[in-house]
Amino acid sequence: MSIDPETKREIIIVRRGGHDDHDSHHGGVWKIAYADFMTAMMAFFLVMWLINAANEETKAAVASYFNPVKLMDRHSSPKGVQDIEEKDGKVRYESDQKIENSTKVINDTTVAPVSEQEERQLFREPYAVLSELAHETGVLQNQSAKGDGGTSQSGPATGAEGGEAYRDPFSPDYWSSKAVGDLTPPDAAPAAPPKPEAAQPKPEEAAKPAEAPAETQEQLIADLKKAAEGETAKEDAAAKKAEPMPDVTVVPVDGGVMIQLTDKIDYGMFTIGSAKPDARVVQMLERIAQVISRQPGEVIISGHTDARPFKSATYDNWRLSSARAQMAYYMLVRGGLDEKRVLRVEGYADRQPKNTNDPNAAENRRIDIFLKSAP
Repeated sequence: MSIDPETKREIIIVRRGGHDDHDSHHGGVWKIAYADFMTAMMAFFLVMWLINAANEETKAAVASYFNPVKLMDRHSSPKGVQDIEEKDGKVRYESDQKIENSTKVINDTTVAPVSEQEERQLFREPYAVLSELAHETGVLQNQSAKGDGGTSQSGPATGAEGGEAYRDPFSPDYWSSKAVGDLTPPDAAPAAPPKPEAAQPKPEEAAKPAEAPAETQEQLIADLKKAAEGETAKEDAAAKKAEPMPDVTVVPVDGGVMIQLTDKIDYGMFTIGSAKPDARVVQMLERIAQVISRQPGEVIISGHTDARPFKSATYDNWRLSSARAQMAYYMLVRGGLDEKRVLRVEGYADRQPKNTNDPNAAENRRIDIFLKSAP
């Protein structure tokens, strides 16, 4: 029996394994994800570095760019048509220009004034703030300038002496000083020695009271000018130019002596659009107050601005001139002037310019202190 050749074929079995290499088709996907992650991290650290290096003005500009419609504004919008050019917290200078029978308000300059919170604090605790400005002790609030331990080695900062808001009731200095003041007997002051008879004026000297008023006024004017100059009188001209000071004029007028403190082109006694004084003005009025306190007579304080109108959330020209006159009152009282001697504190805005030819001149921004002659 013959066998068919086709039936003798061998059966071939092909077994395929599951370990074929197919990584070449999707091997770069993780690299793309890793590159995206590193790019995001670089962008994040770049943003953090820019925020750390930017100032407050740049941060405000960036914030306004990402929040153009003020979605996070806490204040509700008042009724009526809003001025799109007016910005909150900015002093807005205005100038009226009539164009085609209409008045158009144009912003000439926009400056950043003192914050409203700082302005309120200025009038809430004026003597404490003035002490900080005069001695530049803003960093030493409620801290000892002499040491850290013990009431005998340490003492309160200068700003703490100006008002109760800056006093720490848990500080040992506060209670020890108060206890010492309570325990001091009222008769502890030594009695003044009796004047010897030789010190009494002679009859011919007592008969010369008519020449005293003229000499007293001249001496008063000299003392006021010397007090206004202060330590700068001992410095050379180069040092005076390096540290600008307000112009001080002391002139005799009808009924007393007028003391005028005026701005310069390159120097302002107060922050723009605010009643916050410069440290040199505080020191100068302290010296002037010491001279005025030795003279009899009532005092009238008036504030003046230039004719350039402006608008802010707190002030206009009338309120600003009154606030600056009020701050001058605080500076004089802090220097030793009896507050009962102050007859009036007035604000005239731009109604009484010193330079009538130029209503916007710097010398129109001034503080007038009128010392009336004793009756």
